[in-house]
Amino acid sequence: MKNNKVNRFTIFILGLVISSLQACKDSKKEFEITAKIPGMYNGLIVELVNDEDGNNTLMAIDTVENESFVLQGSVQEPVAAKLVITNRALIPEDASYEKQFETTTSLWVENVKMQYKAAHLDSIPLSYVYLSSPLYKEANVTVDGGKGEEMFTAFRNQLRPYEIDYSEKSMRYYSWDEKSEVTKEDLYNDLHNSHQTLLAAYKSFIKQNGGSVSLFIMSKFLDAEYSFSKEDLATWKKVVGAVEGDSIRVAEIKKKLNEMAPYTTGTPFQDIDVLTGKGEKLKLSNFMEEEKFLFVDVWASWCMPCLAAVPSVKQLHSKYNSKVKFVSLSIDKDEKQWRKALEKENMEWRQLLRDSLTVDQLEKAYHLMSVPTFILVDKSGTIRHVGHDPESLDIIFGKIIK
Repeated sequence: MKNNKVNRFTIFILGLVISSLQACKDSKKEFEITAKIPGMYNGLIVELVNDEDGNNTLMAIDTVENESFVLQGSVQEPVAAKLVITNRALIPEDASYEKQFETTTSLWVENVKMQYKAAHLDSIPLSYVYLSSPLYKEANVTVDGGKGEEMFTAFRNQLRPYEIDYSEKSMRYYSWDEKSEVTKEDLYNDLHNSHQTLLAAYKSFIKQNGGSVSLFIMSKFLDAEYSFSKEDLATWKKVVGAVEGDSIRVAEIKKKLNEMAPYTTGTPFQDIDVLTGKGEKLKLSNFMEEEKFLFVDVWASWCMPCLAAVPSVKQLHSKYNSKVKFVSLSIDKDEKQWRKALEKENMEWRQLLRDSLTVDQLEKAYHLMSVPTFILVDKSGTIRHVGHDPESLDIIFGKIIK
């Protein structure tokens, strides 16, 4: 009788231990992405990489076997990721482009079970398609599992048509040549209108849906100064305030919203210190003229894209110098190299050099992150354009300067 009691007690304790271990296992949240896709052959590598951290950090990896793979891991917060299928392990490192195979699918990863589905390996969009876009085949893949992925799929389905239209118009514009039947200006107008429609669609999705996926989209805008208005910022702050959980992303977006507040459309011109060729210290505002726009080309003698942009700026100067005050502002530290470049390029408008405070002021006032940067200020002192593409300047001038 005593042994029976001991045995029952032992079984009871073992049951508690097993239950505790199972509870610990259940409390450890993980994601699991499974797939069985016809045509996937053994040896293909499947990688899940972080699409938000800027480093493509590897989150999980598996090798295809019997047309299947399983990706497992955990995330601290929901994250946008890319699932990549590649034959990299099956071909030599120096294999030709034709022998390389790689597909990429965007998805939203949370600590839930997910299923990756496609009719066949050949139906999955390739990472790169010459003179085409992976967007055309994006809808061939579905990912089931998790409320975040459901919202992310809705986002992709809603925005894909606009992205395809913008992609097509971009290819037409950048492949234009003088033999084309349409003018480059017409193509740029089409591209500009498509881009504005796409941006409006992104903003509409953010406003209507909210949640972590909307914060992810919002972060893309906040990386591009002067692509949003004060009204946009006010709306986005409300969206951020309504998001539950996802504390890391919420904190990052709140910080970005505050940092980018000075760089909205319609922001007034901000003055900075500059030096003339004679070493005279002045303000950039000293070169503003009544009834004229101000165009500032921020460049450097060591910057090859800056030098490549000089012919475009020369054409603008020839065409608009009666309506626009042109100024080039170099951030060169080496004055001799600056003067050598000036002599070679023969730019016939006012040339200025950085002061000790100039670069810091440019970063603060215009969020300067790279050169060349082109700034156009209207007669009222309002910033009308900040960009980096010299090819589009003539069309932008034509739209703004009448």
